[in-house]
Amino acid sequence: MIIDFNEKYDKKIVVALGYFETFHKGHAAIFKKTLEIAEKTESIPSVFTFEKSIGKYENKKEVFTFPERISIYRNYGIDLIIKAPATKDFFDIDACTFIETFLKNFNIQAFVAGEDYTYGKGKSGNIETLSLHMLASKKKLFIEPLVFSDGEKISSQKVRRYIEEGNIKGIENILGFPYFITGKVIRGRGDGNIIKYPTANIDLDKDKLPLKEGVYATKIDCGEGIYNAITNVGTHPTFSDFHYNIESHLLNFKGDLYGKEIKVSFIEKLRDIIKFDDKSGLINQLSKDIEKAVKILND
Repeated sequence: MIIDFNEKYDKKIVVALGYFETFHKGHAAIFKKTLEIAEKTESIPSVFTFEKSIGKYENKKEVFTFPERISIYRNYGIDLIIKAPATKDFFDIDACTFIETFLKNFNIQAFVAGEDYTYGKGKSGNIETLSLHMLASKKKLFIEPLVFSDGEKISSQKVRRYIEEGNIKGIENILGFPYFITGKVIRGRGDGNIIKYPTANIDLDKDKLPLKEGVYATKIDCGEGIYNAITNVGTHPTFSDFHYNIESHLLNFKGDLYGKEIKVSFIEKLRDIIKFDDKSGLINQLSKDIEKAVKILND
């Protein structure tokens, strides 16, 4: 269930506070605690997030779009999503008003937040002010410690850097699951059919942070099953096509995916994008890519 921050909801809830746009292992720990407290208090496990990209306000692309985040939250057992608009007016709400609105509109049993959580105008609210507010309101607050990997704090900034670098293994190590992109299959150039490597093409959501261009070993969930694939991310210089998109060749698949929503999960980068002199050079390379991808994906 998805409701607006300004709506009223009377059922008992425990709320994970944050944006959770990246959803790394630190966020997963917050969700785990939220589910635990919700079960103990017979409440609905809930999450607060922003409906649209904060990037519209901060001029920054997001790792996962709102629909993608909904699927992640649900997979982690969240039953209620409380969404807020990423607008200047909302970010101008002072810290006290933000929490008081929460307490007024919802039957809060407890909040769960990471120790570096901030909120309110200019990020003036932090875990210390929230603790005092909860104490005065006689509400419970559970604070989750930061999660570290290789001596460094797991952070959304690091995930962003790995996406821009095409470091798929690094991304998965921080997220705890393969990085993915979803989208509706659209008609492409048709060259894939000509060279006998038909592809399913999706455009990258305008709010989503672009993955570094390259060819990747992937798994495609098309609703009818999950298929091994090779995926070209970016442009197609051999065909003089410089439109950035996600173009996947599903192995051992026969069927029509046009108009269907698919999920492309990235397992490992195979190589950079290369401009070939002719189609035969591309066909030979694709054969090698598939052979390498099969070994990776079936390992």
